[in-house]
Parts: sequence; structure tokens; C-alpha cells
Amino acid sequence: MLQQTVAVIGAGNLSTCAWVLGALASYHPDWPYSVRLCDPHPEQIGLATKLFEVILKDQLSAPEVTSTASLDEALLGATDVVVTLGPHSARRIASPVGLAHLEVFEAKPDPFEMRKGDMNRPTPQSRLSHTTREMVSRPDLELSDSEAVRLALEDVRGRIGTKSRVAVVNTPVDWAENLTFDPGGPKDDLTLAYQILRWVTDDEPVWDCQDMGVQSPLLAWLKEA
Repeated sequence: MLQQTVAVIGAGNLSTCAWVLGALASYHPDWPYSVRLCDPHPEQIGLATKLFEVILKDQLSAPEVTSTASLDEALLGATDVVVTLGPHSARRIASPVGLAHLEVFEAKPDPFEMRKGDMNRPTPQSRLSHTTREMVSRPDLELSDSEAVRLALEDVRGRIGTKSRVAVVNTPVDWAENLTFDPGGPKDDLTLAYQILRWVTDDEPVWDCQDMGVQSPLLAWLKEA
């Protein structure tokens, strides 16, 4: 029997994770299906994993879900690969400097510190907790966002198996299916992170995530399998 395994590289990308996870939650094939969420940014992958758990919690038939920071672990044997890298994760893939940057706060990941205060009045940058600053921070590398994403994509491309179907989100490439989608809404990382926390903590229903996922080209791409 066919076993479909979808690896999502850059699953913690704050600008895409809601609708990407919504599409995965709305995909119900007639065969066994598992999802591997992968992101080298521990704060963001933790948030994305919790969001996916909330979206799936009331489904009668949900995929098996695992999370990892390892690209090779996520890609091993994957039948389908969705690459949705933002600049935060891309910088961590493009340079080992990013890994050293992570070690400062990996021992105490607590994204829920962001719930402190009034979510409708963003806290000034100088008053953010250490964990919150790290969630929306980037390793201090001499790379533009676009260059970091380009280098990271080449790294990921070299690790993907030859038999995997591959889709890249919102960054045109000539070696994979290109999926472009903009559901609208806020664009800055801090506002996006607050919105995701509202869904994770049941302050707002997660229907919007699934609605965005159904409208996205990713769901149609998954169904082509």
C-alpha cells in the first residue's frame, strides 16, 4: 500500500505556516499519510507544531506528525517535499553561524511569554522578553534576505531524493513546482506571531487557517499525488 510522507521544510515560517498547515489538515487521501515539520528555528517550529496540533485535534482521521530541526531526517524517504523558507530559517541553513546563535536560547524555549500584555498594542522592541526577541530575530550575517533564501534553497535541493515531488512556496525556482499564494493580512513577524498564538491558545478559532489552506494552491498540488 502506498505510504505518503510530506516533508515541510521551513514549517515555522510565520508568513506561510497558517495556510500551509491548513492545507495539510484539509488533505484527506485514501492511503496512509504522514507529515514531517522541519525548521532549524526552534521557537518557530515549536509554535508551528502546536498550531498544527490545534488544527488537527477535532479531526477523526489525522496524519501522523513529527517535528525536527534536521533537514536530512525530514527528507529521508519523503514522497513529497514542500519548501517554504523565510529569511529567519534560511539564514540558519545558509551558514553555521546561525546554529551558534540558536544555542543562546534553546535551553529555555517558551514562546508563550509573548502572551503577556495587550496583544492589540505591540510591545516596543526594547521591552520584549529575550525569548520573544529571538523568535523574530535573524542571525547577524552579511547576507540579504533574498541571498540567504537562495543559498538555503540550493542546500535543500541537494538533499532532496530524486524520487520526491517538490514544491517551493513564494520563491520561483526552475527545479520544482512553484506555488504562489498571498492570503492577505499582516506581514510583520511580530503581528503574525501574535495571531498564531491566538489560534494556539484557543483565543480565536482556527477555521481561518483551514479556509486559507483550502484556497491555496498547495491543497490542489497535494491532491495530484
